[in-house]
Amino acid sequence: MATRAGRVGRGAPLPPRVGGLTLAAANDALRTVRRAPATVPPALAAALAAGVVGIACGRIDRGPHWANPAFLAMSGYRGADLAAGRLDWVAMTPPEWLAADTERLATARLTGFSPTYEKEFWRADGSRWPVLVGYALDAVDAGEITVIAVDLSALKRVEADGRAALIESEARFRALADDVPVMVWLTGRDDLTEYMSKRWYEFTGQSLAGGSGLGWVDAIHPDDRARLVPVRVAVNARQPFDLDFRVRRGDGEFRWMLSSGRPRVAADGSPCGYVGCMTDIHARKTVERELAATQGRLSQALDGTGVGIWEWDAATDTVVISGSTLTISGYRDVDVDFVKTDYRSVVHRDDLPGFLAKMEAYVAGRSAEFECEIRVRTKAGGWVWVCDRGTATDRDADGRARRMVGTLTNIDDAKRAEAKLRWTVDHDALTGLANRTRFQRRLAEALAAGPVALALLDIDDFKSVNDVLGHAAGDALLAVLAERLRDFAYPDETVARLGGDEFTVLMPGARDAGKVLARLDRLRAALAAPFVHDGRTLTCRSSIGVTLAPTHANDASALLKNADIATATLANSGPDLAAALAQARNTMTAAA
Repeated sequence: MATRAGRVGRGAPLPPRVGGLTLAAANDALRTVRRAPATVPPALAAALAAGVVGIACGRIDRGPHWANPAFLAMSGYRGADLAAGRLDWVAMTPPEWLAADTERLATARLTGFSPTYEKEFWRADGSRWPVLVGYALDAVDAGEITVIAVDLSALKRVEADGRAALIESEARFRALADDVPVMVWLTGRDDLTEYMSKRWYEFTGQSLAGGSGLGWVDAIHPDDRARLVPVRVAVNARQPFDLDFRVRRGDGEFRWMLSSGRPRVAADGSPCGYVGCMTDIHARKTVERELAATQGRLSQALDGTGVGIWEWDAATDTVVISGSTLTISGYRDVDVDFVKTDYRSVVHRDDLPGFLAKMEAYVAGRSAEFECEIRVRTKAGGWVWVCDRGTATDRDADGRARRMVGTLTNIDDAKRAEAKLRWTVDHDALTGLANRTRFQRRLAEALAAGPVALALLDIDDFKSVNDVLGHAAGDALLAVLAERLRDFAYPDETVARLGGDEFTVLMPGARDAGKVLARLDRLRAALAAPFVHDGRTLTCRSSIGVTLAPTHANDASALLKNADIATATLANSGPDLAAALAQARNTMTAAA
């Protein structure tokens, strides 16, 4: 039987190969086998000898009238069946394969051979015989056909065993996934959901169809669906992801879930989807919300009390401070709960050395407690007083603190009140000058240090000013006098109001009476300059007496007495300070 080799040359597809031969070549070889067995091609001879290729020849409309032993063995028929004509192509073919056979035969009529394809024959015992089959038609006799079949029974058994193993493995996976206390899911290469474990459907009440593909998104809270965008970004980059969102339970309640996904990789290294699980974290989220609410209430309470919280870590030497601590320094508009800070940079430089020394003493265990009053920088650039207290929460084997927690208490108002109280104790409320108490202390200090001059002055006719113009004018006169005395005094000198219209100027280190008198002459002139109050021009005339130590006295009481005598003398003798001083000396000498 010759093949239509010329048709192949006109562009027909190359015929399939079996055992190293094309079907057409095998067909030519079969004719050779039947007519001249000694000229069988080696490849065909090897395939025939191995018994892996079944070959049968016969009429298209009937059945085979010749078959090799392999064909008979694989099909279960005997040579007698073949000789008796009991084999029929149609009877040997299951009905579902008849259409495919007709299509392949039509191709064979055009090209001389058909493409190989998988099909089944009926065996003699009624079982199915899977084969890879191809047809070749005789070029001389169009009704003659050669069928070449490769037995696929072993391959199909292996495939069946593999499918069974895969089904068993998948069943074990599903059983395991359904038993674990999380919801397991799988996606395919198209990133659509292929599998959701039983717990998902029990939780959401979705149907199997409803949870596949992208149907599971319907169970996500509408407000949280935008949160899925990062998942798409991670999937596109084939990166793992973790995301929390709310899922609707079957009863309509939304509960928080944490979905974690990891990329899957096929045997060839190509991506084949994702595997992941969902964990119910609703209880954790509830605790977090309650904790946040508690922290908020605590923060509000601390804000109201002016107390902040801090934590110090020795490893990084940084402090984490609470929002209420930020409030103390004016940073409440910064929307943070806790923030790290370099505490050294916010402590006033005058307070920093003492602060660090106290902290190191406590950290090292040399001090039983840590408490320090310091100034910290505010957002506006100013300073606020705080009381810093802390305690160690962890110490190493040597007893050195590794962690501390503590509080910052706003004591700025108390410090200001304390400073104001101290100021009030030592100062005159009307003029702001030192009062008698401070003056006496400064006088004692000056006398102990060396020579000193003391000037005492009164306002002439001050009572008349109060009586005629009123106490407001008198107070204004005292304030103007105080300001002019401040301008007169050197930085190391003390100006004080002893009471009423009586003022003093304490000049430490003054030795030269002439220079002192010259300065006081200039002072009297400055005090006499007019000023305007309530539309009236007022003048200030004053009497000034002066005494020197140790020239006139060595103790504060005697020095004040001498200055008072000098002032009274000046008031009676006129404005000549030198004469007044000489007269005062005579008075003091006579008194002595």
